[in-house]
Amino acid sequence: MLAGQCDDLLGADAPEALARGIRGASFEILPDCGHDLTLEQPELTATRLAAFVLPP
Repeated sequence: MLAGQCDDLLGADAPEALARGIRGASFEILPDCGHDLTLEQPELTATRLAAFVLPP
């Protein structure tokens, strides 16, 4: 589960709680972005998702 550091819509509490409720999930706050991670930090978001989906 990823959350933006400056997400005024959801904040970090809801995504963190969701991650705690999903077995195998992880939680990370991405710096310098709000709610739309894919537009505000596209490379960082893609890197984090790829690392989760395609572990080494």
